[in-house]
Order: sequence, then C-alpha cells, then structure tokens
Amino acid sequence: MPEIIYNLLLAHVVILGLVQLRQVPSGTSCVLGLCMTCAAACVFAALGAWMGDLGLFGGLGLLAWGVFVHLPLQLTAAAFCLRSKSPRSAAASFLSAVGVLGVGADAYLIEPGRLVLTRHEVVSRTAVEPFRIAVLADIQTDAVGEHERRAVAMALDQDPDLILLPGDYIQIDDPERAAVERGKLRELFAEEGLAAPLGVFAVGGNTDDRHWAEIFEGLDVHVAREQQDFETAGITVTCLPFERSAALDVLVKPTEGFHVVLGHAPDFALGAVDADLLVAGHCHGGQVRLPGIGPLLTLSRIPRAWTSGAHVVRAHTTLVVSRGIGLERGRAPRLRLLCPPEVVIIDVVPTVD
Repeated sequence: MPEIIYNLLLAHVVILGLVQLRQVPSGTSCVLGLCMTCAAACVFAALGAWMGDLGLFGGLGLLAWGVFVHLPLQLTAAAFCLRSKSPRSAAASFLSAVGVLGVGADAYLIEPGRLVLTRHEVVSRTAVEPFRIAVLADIQTDAVGEHERRAVAMALDQDPDLILLPGDYIQIDDPERAAVERGKLRELFAEEGLAAPLGVFAVGGNTDDRHWAEIFEGLDVHVAREQQDFETAGITVTCLPFERSAALDVLVKPTEGFHVVLGHAPDFALGAVDADLLVAGHCHGGQVRLPGIGPLLTLSRIPRAWTSGAHVVRAHTTLVVSRGIGLERGRAPRLRLLCPPEVVIIDVVPTVD
C-alpha cells in the first residue's frame, strides 16, 4: 500500500510539471518541473518511510521508484513537449531519460549478478609459509539458487587453505520460508564440498535469526556464537558474534603465529584488536557507489574508505572488508551500482628476511 500511495502522489506531481511545461515550453520550465519532482520524490519517500513504518531501506525503495520510473517518464514526456519549441532541450531531456534508464537497467538487472573475484595480498611477519584464504561474505539471499552456487564454486576453484564466512546468510522475515532456504543453502554447501585444509569458520550477521547455525549442521564447519579462538596449524582464528563485531570496545589480545579475526561488521577494527588480519562484510561496499563520492550508505562507523577492499589500519594489521555476494532484501531496492558482488581471495605471504 505505501508503494501505491507514493506512486500516485508522485505521478500527480509529474503531471503538474508537464502541464506547466505545455503552457510555457522552455528548458527553464522543464528544469523547474524536474526539480519539483525530485524534491517531491525525496519528501514523499521520507514521509512514506515514517508513516508506513518502513524504515530506512523501505524509504530508499520508495525513492528508487521516483528515480528510475517517474523521472525518466517525465524526461521523455518533456522531450515530446519541447520537440518543436526547443529541439536542443528536447534532445537533452530524451538523452537524460535514456541515461537514467540505462543506469537503472545496469543497477537492477546486470550488476547484482555480475559476480567478480577480488584478490588481495597480505605480507606478514608472523606467517610461517604462504596460504590462501577465501571469504564468502553476505550471501544474504531470500531464494538460494545459481548465483549462490557460482559464488561457492568460484571460491573453491581457488583451492583455499582457509574459508571464512562473515555472516548474513538468509534474509527472510517468515520463519517457515527462512527454514526452507537454510536447508537449501546447507544442501548447496554439501553438494559443492565446502571444506578447506585449515578449516571453515562461520559467524552470524545482523540479518540472521537465532537458527542460522542450522545451515552448517552435518558440515565440517566451525560455528561460533560467541567470541571464541580456534587454533589450526599454527594459525589463530578469533571469531566474533555480530554484537561484538559491531562494538568499539572489543579486546583481542595478540597470539603466537598468524592471527586473523573474523566478524560480520567491521567496526571492531576500531577497538583494541591486536591481530595480523581482520575480515568482515556487512557494508556491501555501500551497494551504491558514485564516482568521486564513493559509497552513499555504509551503516558502519569505520572510515568510508575502509568499507571495501584491503586497508592497513595500523602497523602490521590489515582490514579486509568484502562487498559481499548478495544484497539487501525486504523492501530495500535490490540494486548495485558500481559495486559488484564479490568473492574475496586473500593470499598471505611471509616477509622475506
């Protein structure tokens, strides 16, 4: 219902702008009408999110209707109205409509499925020999299928020695449907042979319900519901539950040998965490990134530059934040822009004396 009301109200604003344009057919009238539509789209989205109790992502979902439906329709109609009085303005309006539609097509139809493999190298003074880590972050699906299978297969094809799963596996509000998809994801992991010589480690995320660990029943996966250290072949893996990964007062003491800390949110990197490698997800790289601006929304207190990729956050400590495999579900707009989903591979290399 909020979506219907939003679209009806915004359609009315678009019509008013086009009526004004017909009366005064000029580039100035066209720009004023577009500005009125953009302002109304933002205001109505904010009101809809508040009055409809949709939350931030629900409001963004409404705004996406304005940007990718009403705006190109108005631009196209404006081009038609201006075709004889102002051909240049008409051409600019039409090309703008095509541009917005092109961006929308990429963001909704192409980029969410354009899974890429991202590699990082971490040179460590504590690593005894080289080893490879695969990170499968933010699978975050409501319908387990081929996209998720491709991601797991892509990671396993790299022959990782260690696999890290930073949480957010399923995002479904209905408990019965969530249970079904958890079962599908467990079957997918089993069929693809999810395993690694140094182990597979999993923590929960903020979209996971209290049953998330059922995904790994019967699989050779170390599941951590609380802060816990695991030892594997001279490597320490510290796993953080979601609440601790999102906190700033996390304390992780140094250990002998290479030390990796795994959490869902990357905020723990700002705490007293003494380790060689910190691995997280949660931010989705912003999910929408603009040239020269970067991510529009991070939902994290770390610096915006840290929300995607590998960054040396302090001496001998590297933070790797994955853009994730899936995207925000529910009422959120299911799009990615200049921020494709990724499987992350981290090659740890000892320093050469």
